[in-house]
Amino acid sequence: MSRRDKNFGWGCLVAGLALAGVLTGCGPKESEQRAGSRSETLNQVGQTESVRDSGLGIWYGPASLNTVTRGIRDDFLGQFTDIGNWPTVYGETAVFKQFIESLGGTKYSDEELKQLATFTREAGLKCAFEIGALRWDPKLYGEGSGAKYAAQEIKVLQRWVDAGGTVDFLSTDHAVMWNVGLCLQGAKPMAPYVKDPDWRIVMDEVVISLSMIHEAFPNAKIGMIESLGYFSVGENYTTTDPLCIYPIDLEEFLSTAKQKLGERGVELDHLHIDFSYQDCRYDGRNEKRLDFGRIMAAEGIVKSIGLDSGMIINAFDDMSYVGSNTVQEQEKAQNAAERSASAVDNTLEYFDGYVAAGGEPDTWILQRWQPYPDVTGPETVRDTDMGVSRLLVNKLKRLEE
Repeated sequence: MSRRDKNFGWGCLVAGLALAGVLTGCGPKESEQRAGSRSETLNQVGQTESVRDSGLGIWYGPASLNTVTRGIRDDFLGQFTDIGNWPTVYGETAVFKQFIESLGGTKYSDEELKQLATFTREAGLKCAFEIGALRWDPKLYGEGSGAKYAAQEIKVLQRWVDAGGTVDFLSTDHAVMWNVGLCLQGAKPMAPYVKDPDWRIVMDEVVISLSMIHEAFPNAKIGMIESLGYFSVGENYTTTDPLCIYPIDLEEFLSTAKQKLGERGVELDHLHIDFSYQDCRYDGRNEKRLDFGRIMAAEGIVKSIGLDSGMIINAFDDMSYVGSNTVQEQEKAQNAAERSASAVDNTLEYFDGYVAAGGEPDTWILQRWQPYPDVTGPETVRDTDMGVSRLLVNKLKRLEE
């Protein structure tokens, strides 16, 4: 079961995925050197939209938030806005993805946010945000909660627009099942307020929220992320938490979401699959293997109803993930390098296993929310966020050959 299934105490999420452009004329050694000035490099890689479209079209979502204070990582902004740190990944990325959480409060100063927005705009990169769409708490739940929550997120997203950024994709972070889970799982914080939650009623509030958000940002394509562990998928997979979560058929869920959004004039564009390395280990625990059957069945369902199928590639390190997700750290770990290497090893094994199982998404999403690697870059250093992303990009390039 993923972090989204179990870590309900985490507040409103925020997303970060990646950028697009093509670095031409860089050999293996050149790509490991710093690029020239930022403006010169942007001119080189960002001349035409058609050039970007000819690449892999990756969404890149580097982990911009540290896991101790939930503030922006000290090295993130400087590393990310200098493409000399990540030319290989940059050259194949179409979309930069962030969590909406990163826009809140004072995580970025106004000037820092303008710097980031200017970088993405000058690079011609589309921007995606992972949003809550609906997050219940004891003061906000039930009928009318969707509209109230949407107003909050619209205000936060507007800060990005005011800084000069674009809102091109919005993906809900298991907006329905987060709230159902709050009533049925773990400490059940919402159980005193909502008994026997019906996912269809929760979805009605999510649909209201999304219709308001889409009205505010009409150019944004709307999609969903829902943790597969909540669902019955195909003939062989039911919820990974059957004692708490009643089985919900994934195909019925997505078809219902598509229909209800359509009735309000909102097209459901994509479903991005969130079922990571550790989740596949859980499904295959009896055979002591990674089991990708749930993912493959879900991918088929998503495509069959006409949605863009996206695959999120990531993994926890073996020390962070011990039965339940450990996202919030009390202090910086002393063995951070070891844990970063473990996370990279797991991520690469996960990618290879998914490809071997026949995985073929419409969109590859190189996104990290896990605490390790805890260093942003550069991509020439293996056990960094940019480093593991570079390894994945190179694997994808070989698949295209």
